[in-house]
Amino acid sequence: YAIYGSYGSLVYATPILGGIIADKLLGNRAAILLGGILMALGHFVMAFPNETAFYTALALLILGNGFFKPNVSSMVGKLYRQGDPRRDSGFTIFYMGINLGAFLAPIACGFAKQYFGWHVGFGLAGVGMLFGLLWFYLGRGIFGERGAPPSPSNFHVIFATVALISFAMVPIVIRLMKIEVLREWLIPGIASVMFLYLFCIAIMSSALERNRLFALMTLFFFSVVFWAFFEQAGSSLTVFTARNVNRLGLDASILPRFT
Repeated sequence: YAIYGSYGSLVYATPILGGIIADKLLGNRAAILLGGILMALGHFVMAFPNETAFYTALALLILGNGFFKPNVSSMVGKLYRQGDPRRDSGFTIFYMGINLGAFLAPIACGFAKQYFGWHVGFGLAGVGMLFGLLWFYLGRGIFGERGAPPSPSNFHVIFATVALISFAMVPIVIRLMKIEVLREWLIPGIASVMFLYLFCIAIMSSALERNRLFALMTLFFFSVVFWAFFEQAGSSLTVFTARNVNRLGLDASILPRFT
């Protein structure tokens, strides 16, 4: 549970940095490609069944998601001009694709696990990511200048530098996942400081901005509660199902119990 929690918190933290790097250095398109490559490598590394590969894979996925997650949504928004009524439909199609993948991928990976083992399923996820990257690259012509790097003249040097730094960050991210103080104090402490910072800004703002920021902080609270319950799907609920739910239609007395 602690590893899962550390991984989840870092997965949601790195997109802040990934978005800034894309805006200042890479542009959305290059950030998506770099993030996708890192995530594909993460899935392939997870296909090796040992602890070192496991943590390395998680670190690659954390770093890759930082570049991928904020920028792919931004690219969808940039496909339409401001006020274009098709934008809502575009995002609907985008999220339909995400949920279709979320429906089909567990079936495919579960099938691979059943007949070949867990790690083949992880490798299959890497194949899916590579296919998505290839599709994105081949369709780059429709983007025009959308998501282009802010400094095209020395882009290759910038991209190579960011990529090398990202790979160099892998052992640091692995260490962060293993540090108990991160899970118990650092992440809650950062969240508390950010919340207090927003509160101070709200107090010093105009009445209209203050009301909006208070509304935002209220949404933050309920969002935290929601995701705290939601993320049990990958931790406690999964273990509970494995240990206590009769999924095979057999005599329930043969199922292991919590002790």
